[in-house]
Amino acid sequence: MSALFIMKTLLHHQKIFSALLLWLVVFQVIAEGQEPVTVTVNGVTAIAETDDNFVCATLDWWPPNKCNYNQCPWGRASVLNLVGFVLIAQTFKDLQQTIQEFGPWSSAWVGESGGAYNSGGRLVSNTFINSFWYLDQLGMSSTFNTKAYCRQALIGGNYALLNTTTFVPNPDYYRHICSSGYFLFSVTCSALLWHRLMGNKVLETTIDGSAYLRAYTHCAKDTTGITLLLINLSNTTTFHITVRDDVNLVPIEVSAESPQREEYKLRPEDGNLVSQTMLLNGRPLELTEDGDIPPLQPTIVDGNKPIAIDPLSIAFFTLEDFQAPACA
Repeated sequence: MSALFIMKTLLHHQKIFSALLLWLVVFQVIAEGQEPVTVTVNGVTAIAETDDNFVCATLDWWPPNKCNYNQCPWGRASVLNLVGFVLIAQTFKDLQQTIQEFGPWSSAWVGESGGAYNSGGRLVSNTFINSFWYLDQLGMSSTFNTKAYCRQALIGGNYALLNTTTFVPNPDYYRHICSSGYFLFSVTCSALLWHRLMGNKVLETTIDGSAYLRAYTHCAKDTTGITLLLINLSNTTTFHITVRDDVNLVPIEVSAESPQREEYKLRPEDGNLVSQTMLLNGRPLELTEDGDIPPLQPTIVDGNKPIAIDPLSIAFFTLEDFQAPACA
């Protein structure tokens, strides 16, 4: 039995589990307002490594009568369920252990993944809110040495990367990179946020603070230092993050000559979590007049300033001055 088959089977059960969780009430946040959090990154050795083309998308055939998109079953149900985010880690851990014990020559791929099965959820899995699940999956799967993560689908259903009618990119597209050669179907796309910022090597990352903050770290792509992905699942709390190196356990000091920090902060338009328009540093990501993908420009911030992430938002931070021997 191949590792790919095992992972597809496990992810099928994940879809069913995720769909059940959609009906649970959105979690209530314990702490409100402002909260300090310490994120510790082990930059000495990598704990996992992805393939160069980590993220891909499947192509699928969708007959017109597969689903009436106005009557699909999940409606505006919530995907922000902390229990589901935590429990699915066991799936990746179990597969990693299975490969290590029975097939160390093989590697794990995730195939045909989606936030909810049966074509996804209209106005849920094709909107900004699905980005919390999707980016957490990319971060989590990579920490368990998953080599490729294939999203269902490029187009079709309610969880596609492109709008089924207009072919305009949905919010998740801007966190996606597709490359030829993967899986049974593949496409070629421009490098977007994940592929542009997150290198192959995965670094161990721990959080001393709220469970509603998710954090993943890779060596930075095409530059020195690291890129930190933060996902804030709290609907009321802004987290102020101190990043530490677990070797000396002191805050990173940035000298006047050090490179400044790049920030890519993602929020939904008008604060509407089911918006199909995503804001990057406050600017809507929309196709240009020529139909091209807009530039994905960071905000350049003084590296001495603290890192902050607003409620129900996502952000990438590139810290070029972080001393990580694993990334050398």
